[in-house]
Amino acid sequence: MAHTMHNVSHAITLNGGQLVQSILLGEKGVENRGWRIPPGWYGLHCGLKHEMLALTHPFVVNEDWYPEIQPEETQPHGAIVALIRLERARDVTTIHPNDRTPWHHGQYCHEILEVVELSQPFLIKGKQRLWRIPVEYLPEILSRTNN
Repeated sequence: MAHTMHNVSHAITLNGGQLVQSILLGEKGVENRGWRIPPGWYGLHCGLKHEMLALTHPFVVNEDWYPEIQPEETQPHGAIVALIRLERARDVTTIHPNDRTPWHHGQYCHEILEVVELSQPFLIKGKQRLWRIPVEYLPEILSRTNN
């Protein structure tokens, strides 16, 4: 996978704008999957599903924890909103309980090392798992990083 932000080629889709916003705000510092994601840079894509964080992750969030997260219906959907750099996958059972947050669940956790939010969301249909961003869209996506 991409070793620099400027070589990004793939994206990962998350369901729910509030979940994506929790990453943009630095509240969610890991991405959880049942499979390993190679370390590197990826587009962070918000899928079309409108899923309220309080309903999908009740063990993590309530209004007192994340008051800055905006309502789901105000979030961009069907768009790449940021580029993120993921660390190698770690089996959640190998993470010391004192080092875990409520976000550490599932089989594998990938630490989110960097987040570069786009100046404007880039509308694009996503896919499940990792998916290749069409090469003709990459210059526009990268131009929205202001880097």
